[in-house]
Amino acid sequence: MLSPKARRKTKKALKKKLKERMNDTASEKVRNEIKESIIILDEQDAHPRRPRSKYAGEMIQMDASSFHWIEGEVWHLHVAIDDADGKVVGAYFDRQETLKGYYEVLYQILINHGIPAMFYTDRRTVFEYKRKDKPSDAEDTFTQFSYACHNLGIEIKTTSVPQAKGRVERLNQTLQSRLPVELRHAHITNIEEANVFLNSYIKKYNNQFALRLNSTKSVYEKQPSMEKINRTLAVLSTRTIDSGHCIRFQSKFYFPVTENGDRRFFAGKTNCMVIETFDGQLLANIDDNLYLMEEVAEHELVSKEFDAPKEAPKKEKKKYIPPMDHPWRKNSFANYVAKQKHRCGANV
Repeated sequence: MLSPKARRKTKKALKKKLKERMNDTASEKVRNEIKESIIILDEQDAHPRRPRSKYAGEMIQMDASSFHWIEGEVWHLHVAIDDADGKVVGAYFDRQETLKGYYEVLYQILINHGIPAMFYTDRRTVFEYKRKDKPSDAEDTFTQFSYACHNLGIEIKTTSVPQAKGRVERLNQTLQSRLPVELRHAHITNIEEANVFLNSYIKKYNNQFALRLNSTKSVYEKQPSMEKINRTLAVLSTRTIDSGHCIRFQSKFYFPVTENGDRRFFAGKTNCMVIETFDGQLLANIDDNLYLMEEVAEHELVSKEFDAPKEAPKKEKKKYIPPMDHPWRKNSFANYVAKQKHRCGANV
């Protein structure tokens, strides 16, 4: 059994022993098995070397690693590393490889560095085009994430070959060796504490391992405003208004309301788009007009017949609805989704 972290010297020695065994055996079956083992060893190193990117922010390699980061818990660590200087620019734990995890990593990059030029990601897992078993565009992670990147001007390049993004693959191996020990020493017992701990640990990691190149220039674009980040890192879901004039979203019902809190009643089967912003606000786009979403309670909180009258509640302040902008227009998102489906069909 060869360790996945074996060095070339170890592989070379094993290959030599296999050849000696193949020469010493008379069994054709055993010889064929040894030949297959030698071919596998050769294929592990059969990928061309690639120089680092010239500029910081030119290429960000991104991936998620599933591992027992603390005893008895399997989490997915979403990470991003700059190809130019090996600096970790974002990291976030989640229980699965999720859109939220990659949005959190992108948020860290935007806040701390700015807008990068390109992401290099894995095509085989979460970064896939819409599959037949996906019931809605909201669950199609690649389309959601790539649409956000499209609106920020970030290119996405995908690969199914792990060696092509070797920088982030080696980062995963290093973190799997070191981070569980650090979490144990810090007495981390849950995923929330682990994500807080990552902030300080990544700084420590970069001080130790990132290259210190004074000549490395940055091509990160200027950091966007928090309002733009909240709008762009949003989850967009298509819905239909039901016969009760409500929108069903995540097993709850909502009325579309104006800034003044006035409900709007639309005919059943009216198409709309639910927008869940990065900071958790829920909005509804109906005919390219934005509305707040007011949850419909399962039971009345106060009975007019049997509860004693209370003081009149203070009038709520007018709530803020952000201006309609390009990422939230239904046609923009629908056209982008259609383009992804067409591209997917062309690649099949």
